[in-house]
Amino acid sequence: MYLALAGETYACIEEFRSLMWRMIVKTAIQQRVVLPLRGTIEGQWGFAVDLAEQAGNRTMGLLARLAELLMRIAHEEKTPARDAALEAAINDGDCVRAFARLDQLAGPEKNNAPIVALDVAEKGFTLSGRKSAMALAARMARELSGPERRQEAEWETAERLGYTEGVVRQARRILQDFGVLRCRQGRKGAEFAPPTAPTGVIRLLAPSLVASAALALDIRETIFFLVSSATMLAAARVKAADGPPLRLIAPSSGPDGFEAIILENKLLERSGNPLLSIVVRSLGLANTFIARDALIPPHIGEITALNRRIVRAIDLGDATTARGLAQTKFDLMQRPTGCYRDVA
Repeated sequence: MYLALAGETYACIEEFRSLMWRMIVKTAIQQRVVLPLRGTIEGQWGFAVDLAEQAGNRTMGLLARLAELLMRIAHEEKTPARDAALEAAINDGDCVRAFARLDQLAGPEKNNAPIVALDVAEKGFTLSGRKSAMALAARMARELSGPERRQEAEWETAERLGYTEGVVRQARRILQDFGVLRCRQGRKGAEFAPPTAPTGVIRLLAPSLVASAALALDIRETIFFLVSSATMLAAARVKAADGPPLRLIAPSSGPDGFEAIILENKLLERSGNPLLSIVVRSLGLANTFIARDALIPPHIGEITALNRRIVRAIDLGDATTARGLAQTKFDLMQRPTGCYRDVA
């Protein structure tokens, strides 16, 4: 709903799924996962979800399932459960060959395809047969965003659509969390406004990640991969005149967790993928609840120094330098993954 209301296209979903696939395949190769024999029971969510479960990372599996769900809503295409060429590359420990096969499986990008219409979202929420607040929220968002939108009181919406006033009130609160509705006291109905920030989506997604019983170790491993991937996306999209410069903050005397987080957020925004940004921030919030502390990157001094240079290269429009530094950061942030798992 948020991506549709924000006017995004399916490019961000396809790119997010591609990142999930690469993350899971790389993890499986690092963990030397032994793939099941042919003919065994296969899951309904495709090879990426099954592979994440075999690698033992519940968080990666959950995000792969999210990406697959969004793609199915979009095109009704299902990811294959098994692929012989991909499995051969994984068994050989060949990341380059595995990634090339993933690109073939993804197929051509549908960059210009619009995000799912809100009426489809409404139907999806009513599959349970209940008149839920989420289904009504999708219906209200669709109506309020249309050319003939009109304001009406809660009781009028309830009477017209056959909901109780309590459900209408709950649906409005959902849309207020999304930043889609502004309800003013003393005025009839609600005002529609496109969402300006994904804060409400993050507040809804983070508790779901916590409730999935994910381990802090799995969440951190996932965050490190996605943050370094976001930096590589930002570097790949370098344009000297594209948007405001990423202003550097004054260097600190020593490793500073606050500065590291500020720079990571700047690069995350420049990745150009709103879904990736939402997921990373939701993971960070979930980690705070599960691990009881903020997530500080490993090798914080080196990461901060690299981020400063990456930001400077992006500001100068130097794509070659930005990509090279992003790859160095990616390799550095992947380094402790195996160590953490060995200790665990």
